[in-house]
Amino acid sequence: EAIVSKQDSITKSLNRIVKNALLGFKNDELSVEMKNGKVYVSMTDKLLFKSGSAAVEDKGKQAIKRLAEVFNKSFDTAMTRH
Repeated sequence: EAIVSKQDSITKSLNRIVKNALLGFKNDELSVEMKNGKVYVSMTDKLLFKSGSAAVEDKGKQAIKRLAEVFNKSFDTAMTRH
C-alpha cells in the first residue's frame, strides 16, 4: 500500500510539473491527463503542423522541447534519489 501511495504521489507530481511547463499552450492544442497511474500528453496536429505540411511548426517544437526538459529533469532527479 505504501509503494502504491508513493507511486501515485510521484505520478501526480509529474502531472502537475508537465501541466505547469505547458501553461502557455491552448487546450485545443494539447492536453495533459492522468490515466491508470500514467501521465499522457496529447498534441493536436493544429499545434504541430500547418495544413498540408509534414514539417513541425516552431510552436510544436517548443512544446516538445519543454516536455523533453521536464522529463530529463524528472529522470535526473529520480536517478539521484536512488
